[in-house]
Amino acid sequence: MNPIALSFADGTVFFVGLVLVLACELMMMRFRKRIAQTVLSLIVFLGIFFVALSSTPLPGWLYLIWGLSISFGFVMFRRDSVSKRKKTFSATAILLTTFSLCAVEVPYHFPPELSLPENGTIYITNGKSLRTARKF
Repeated sequence: MNPIALSFADGTVFFVGLVLVLACELMMMRFRKRIAQTVLSLIVFLGIFFVALSSTPLPGWLYLIWGLSISFGFVMFRRDSVSKRKKTFSATAILLTTFSLCAVEVPYHFPPELSLPENGTIYITNGKSLRTARKF
């Protein structure tokens, strides 16, 4: 199978998008040159695009808060007249919301534990459904 399609199917793209957004937003605090800010902004939009394409079913309000913190960061990090305190607040909001998205999604990427029946066998059909059979 195509590795790019597989990364969308298994949810890897969601985390790649979050890392891109987080890293580039925080780098925007340091880089003042216009070309660097433009390139970082494009990478942030690519990260947002990856998160959206991953179709991860998280609550809408969580995506809304994450999007607002990113938007707030764009405004704060692009202006020279903004105080360091406001930039720090914006960076903290981006960190917290991004880690919240990760914390909500990470548990679903670990395989569940199955309890095996004492007198039965587990059959896996089509790779998804589980069925037990008892020996009599």
